[in-house]
Amino acid sequence: MIIKKNKQSLLLLILIFLGMLYYFKGIFVAAIVNGKPISRLRVIKELEIQAGKKVLDTLITESLVKDAAKKQNITITDSELNDELQKIEKSLLAQKQDLNEALKAQWLTRESLKEQIKIQKIIEKLFAKDIKVSGKEVQDFIEKNKTSIPEGENESSIKKQAQMQLAQEKLSQKFQSWITDQRTKSNIIYFVEQ
Repeated sequence: MIIKKNKQSLLLLILIFLGMLYYFKGIFVAAIVNGKPISRLRVIKELEIQAGKKVLDTLITESLVKDAAKKQNITITDSELNDELQKIEKSLLAQKQDLNEALKAQWLTRESLKEQIKIQKIIEKLFAKDIKVSGKEVQDFIEKNKTSIPEGENESSIKKQAQMQLAQEKLSQKFQSWITDQRTKSNIIYFVEQ
């Protein structure tokens, strides 16, 4: 009688285990092609080979930016994130595109986009005070790029766009210099091949 109960218990455990394997198959198997499984581990290894260094560098950069924001008490509010998201959405709508479709095409979600916006806003707050664009720089930029400016464009609008582009370029240069410096100063320990 005890042996029969043990066999039933063992059989029940095996069925539960098999059921769990089936239910959570996506954890182990990414796809099945002509009856042959492609393991999730194989996909992850291939992704690491193809894009691992870039992704790891991005995550390290994000960590350094968030650390700097914390040290300087810089926060990004939900309102700021939502405002920027609305600007992006309006810009895409003006081009007859849908934000959700654009995100799908780039394998992004609204949450991942919000995270990118958050990092960009932190960078802007970290360095905005250091970014100055002179009137001469704006005029030189307009003169240098006058062939690409649409005819009939409002002069005030042209100056504003030129100023914004120059400020963005300076912000990018400042950030690149800062992040290079932070990477050399920080204690970054790699556990995977670079």
